[in-house]
Amino acid sequence: MSGSIQGRPDAGPLEVSLVRAPTLYELLSTVLRDEPDGFHAAEVTVQTSGGRFAIQVAEPGVRWIRLQGPGTAPRTYLLVGPETHTLLPPLELGNTASCSLTLVAPGSAWVVRGRSLRDLRLSRSWSMWPPLRRLQAGRATSYEFEAGRSRRTVSGVQRDAVALTIGAPGYEPKVVDCLAGAPVAVELERLAAPVADGVLRRNGAPVPAAILIRADGWPAGTTDELGRYGVPAGAYQVLDRGGGLDGVELNGGVAELNASAPQPVPVTLTGVGRDRDELPTVAVVHWSSSGVPLAFHGGRPENTTFLVAAGPGVARTTVLAERFSPLRIAWSAGSKGMSLEPLRRLRGVSLNMAGDPVEGAQVVASGYGATAGPAGLSDEAGRFLVEVPEPLERRWLVAGAPGYRETRTRLSDLLSQTAADQLVVELRSTRAILGRLVSARSGSGVPGAVALARRWVADRFVGEASTWNLGDPSLLQFVSTDGDGTFRLDPPDEDDVRLVAAAPGHGTVRRPLPEAVPGDAGDQQLGDVVLESETVLRGRVVDEEGAPVEDAAVDFGSGGGTYSPVGSIGDEKLGATTDASGGFRIGGLVPGDVVSLRIRAAGFVPENVSPVRVDAATEGEVLGVRLRTAYELAGRVTDESTGEGVKARIRFQQTVRRGGASTESEPDGDFVLTGFPMGAGVLTVRAEAYENLDRVLAELPRSSIDLVLRPKAEIEVTGVVVRDGAPVPGASVSIRSAVSVTDVAGRFAVRAPLGPATVECRVPGLARSKRRQIDVVANMGEITIDVTPVTVRGRVLGPDGTPVSGASVDARPRNRDRFIVGYGGGNAQTGQDGGFEFQIDPGLYSLSARTGGAGGPEVEVTVAAGDRPYVELEVPQPRLVSVRVLGLTAPEAAEVVVRVSATYPEGGSMSTTLVRPTGGTDLEPVFEAPFHEREGATMIATASVAGRTRRSPIQYPPSGVAEVEISFADGGGAIEGTVTLDEWPLVGEWVLAREEGRGLSWSVRTDQRGRFLIDGLRTGDEVAIAAVGQQRAIRVADTVVHVDLEATSAAVRGRLFDGETGLPAAGMLVSAIPAQSAAFGEIAAASRRLVYTRTAEDGSFVLDGLFSAPYRLEVRPSGTSRTSEDIAGSADVDLSARDADVTLSVRVPADR
Repeated sequence: MSGSIQGRPDAGPLEVSLVRAPTLYELLSTVLRDEPDGFHAAEVTVQTSGGRFAIQVAEPGVRWIRLQGPGTAPRTYLLVGPETHTLLPPLELGNTASCSLTLVAPGSAWVVRGRSLRDLRLSRSWSMWPPLRRLQAGRATSYEFEAGRSRRTVSGVQRDAVALTIGAPGYEPKVVDCLAGAPVAVELERLAAPVADGVLRRNGAPVPAAILIRADGWPAGTTDELGRYGVPAGAYQVLDRGGGLDGVELNGGVAELNASAPQPVPVTLTGVGRDRDELPTVAVVHWSSSGVPLAFHGGRPENTTFLVAAGPGVARTTVLAERFSPLRIAWSAGSKGMSLEPLRRLRGVSLNMAGDPVEGAQVVASGYGATAGPAGLSDEAGRFLVEVPEPLERRWLVAGAPGYRETRTRLSDLLSQTAADQLVVELRSTRAILGRLVSARSGSGVPGAVALARRWVADRFVGEASTWNLGDPSLLQFVSTDGDGTFRLDPPDEDDVRLVAAAPGHGTVRRPLPEAVPGDAGDQQLGDVVLESETVLRGRVVDEEGAPVEDAAVDFGSGGGTYSPVGSIGDEKLGATTDASGGFRIGGLVPGDVVSLRIRAAGFVPENVSPVRVDAATEGEVLGVRLRTAYELAGRVTDESTGEGVKARIRFQQTVRRGGASTESEPDGDFVLTGFPMGAGVLTVRAEAYENLDRVLAELPRSSIDLVLRPKAEIEVTGVVVRDGAPVPGASVSIRSAVSVTDVAGRFAVRAPLGPATVECRVPGLARSKRRQIDVVANMGEITIDVTPVTVRGRVLGPDGTPVSGASVDARPRNRDRFIVGYGGGNAQTGQDGGFEFQIDPGLYSLSARTGGAGGPEVEVTVAAGDRPYVELEVPQPRLVSVRVLGLTAPEAAEVVVRVSATYPEGGSMSTTLVRPTGGTDLEPVFEAPFHEREGATMIATASVAGRTRRSPIQYPPSGVAEVEISFADGGGAIEGTVTLDEWPLVGEWVLAREEGRGLSWSVRTDQRGRFLIDGLRTGDEVAIAAVGQQRAIRVADTVVHVDLEATSAAVRGRLFDGETGLPAAGMLVSAIPAQSAAFGEIAAASRRLVYTRTAEDGSFVLDGLFSAPYRLEVRPSGTSRTSEDIAGSADVDLSARDADVTLSVRVPADR
């Protein structure tokens, strides 16, 4: 087996190891024996040479390929079966984070990533190695994980984190948060449940050496050679030595396993002779429903047709043979005879445009939606071999080599012109890029940094090069220049690449690369890349009293939306720190940059400042940032009956801007909420098996708060699990943490608290569990869980009756009392012929298809056990939108971006951003895209370049293309202004705009000065704008019209009563909606900040963080949507002059 590192011919030295993947039985046996020696030992280890490697394997199977370079964490990739050539993703020097784990007790334990051992499953890529690690008591172990994937907010600060489960036989597993840089001490508690002794049998015979697995995935023990067990009573999965899985409830005494193995399936090797010596070695891998191998079998078959048998509980089986496409068997589908099909062998030669062979070309057969598939590497004569599984219709042959541009050719087109063993791949050469960084001040070269980045994300790399995230996959290359500023870059393999350059004291430059002429000899000379002097962003951080805040961290991010860090080292963001005067400095900027800041300081609420637009005035300004004091709330959560502490989730939901906090209480019930501003809110407490607790806090308590939870009453939920009309023994049925296993009659009984609950049923051998929402009530009777799968087949057609490939098909259950697959119904993607197939459970469904964001009509289907329904669905034909942009200079035409957006009257929006012209001229580019028309939608085309924006409505003609022209030729009118709150600029606030003449609605955001600009307006048009509850109607003039929108903070306090009884109405939702929102329709609904709270037991409520403006208060029951049917009452309140106290009387629904 050979392999290479994708895109890294110079990678090295890298170490490649082949590690055999263990079966689940082997893995759990290692945990039970507590013997880590030889665990995940490498079969063979080799070094790469020129980014390539070769490993000899004795037989096909399931292995990990582990890749490691100097100073990097290992990366592993799952290899199932033989591959002619294995193409691995590049080993990136990504940021890693780690925590320090110290085990206090017991003497040893095992740690796995995730919240249970059930999360341990084989996957295509792991972010840590090994997947299961051993800890020893008293010895600190560094646990490394990939930074940037998952984060937790601790005391208002975001930190890299990962959830870990630590367990040991005989002890209760514990889930901990591994926070970057933090020590974690773990002490496990011994299981206190009494041991139940008995004998485990199948068909009257004892089951020896079987592993008993608890509901959380951890092994509890094994049976001995006589089938005897001794474990705490409860529900278990039973894993035998042969990889069979079953379910059983052990309460002492004799327990009988009832699951049966599926019928064996005959498999035929296609295209081989009958001579046994000519038959390939075959490997059979049996998988659990969660993707863990249960058993391996292998050897040379006696004949071309052989039987594949699986044990009970096996969900899927993979049959492997060298130079055959892997065969996958889903046992729940009731497979009949199957065949192993030989791989299609593609041979060819890779040549440059002069006809010379290209050595080291990576040739990949890429599938639909895949980045890499079967691959080959050309030799010194340019010859390559790729083995590709059928069908080939949706595959591309992708070829690339250092110094050459990547080519993509549809395989079906290639094979229609050339024989499969005579393929020719032509590669166009590219040239090295040479240039020099030159200072505009001195005219001489300056040392700095140069990078290549993808066009649409090049704006991420702003400021000084030391702040760039070098692990960002969008950064294709990065080099430091020589002392005189000269640099050399390898040619990129893709189009739409930008050169990014920076040097100390200078602003960052981003510019397109000139088009290379294919076939030209020599390097590509860029000449001088001129860097202007930097623009420095200065700021000052103060508290609410105006005093400077020293040592505040100023995290520097890119973009004008949510704060997105430019770079990081471990858990620290690259930015600045305030001095004694509260001042900070960020350099390396140029006019036109848009960045974001996040200010953090101990004792204060973090503040996001975004967007920050850099312009000519930035250099002479000081950005003021005011931090609000952070408060904390301590308390304890206890059980009403016992007084003992309860582990619960606590959330403080405030109505002030960016207010609120959440945490979990300790096992003893103690908690501390930190990092939130002053303001009223609702404290919510949620814990399993307890009634929800909501407490309204009009003001923060001065001392610790006690939160008492009332246990939910429990009843026994009973029922039966059936399949094909017959009972299913050994299925596990769970509600929350309570689990029951069905008996020989398929019956179960599980205790659950009253109220809504999710029932989950797991059947050994079924790939997915079944879930159902039920209401647990007294006298609810028995429930029946039918797990009989039904295969639905069909086709998706367009309006003209032609098949539509790549459409998504969904099956939505109409009757929620029915069991459904996973969390929804079924879903599938259509193939090249428009066909689809998926499994669902019996019931009533609505089937529909979607493509390109638009859905077709629903088709109602009733599915019964034993049916094989066939359904034809239709999707609308997308209409083509063509946008021609006029009035641009040549540089602007190369950078203009067009966005086509639709806003829907029922709420929601959809947009497509177009960065590549599809036609037109160099000065008048045309952008085209398919876009679905929907009745009532407001559709707008927007063109943006160099800080200017123009927009036009889109009107679809009865047929054909919707053509739009947007012109930058005339300046048009503009409206600018400032939005303030309490005399401070309001940063990132949405300003709504509506142009009455053309019926256009849109929104813009204020910058760091609280300013906004709406340009590209037509002179004489009437435009309405609104923000912070204020609204203005403006006539567009030839000159810029200035308007200020000023507001002060306001609040409304009140009490809510039931209009019929006169009693306080507790637990109702009270929302505050700006009165001006109605005039702006759907655009206002999309951008405004929804402010709501709940009423307390005495009916009181507080809504602070509002603006001094008219509002409408709407009252509705908790848990309902904002529709006219759900609104119980409303009232208008004007906060323009002062805060308000109101008393409301509404109709409270009888069920409240």
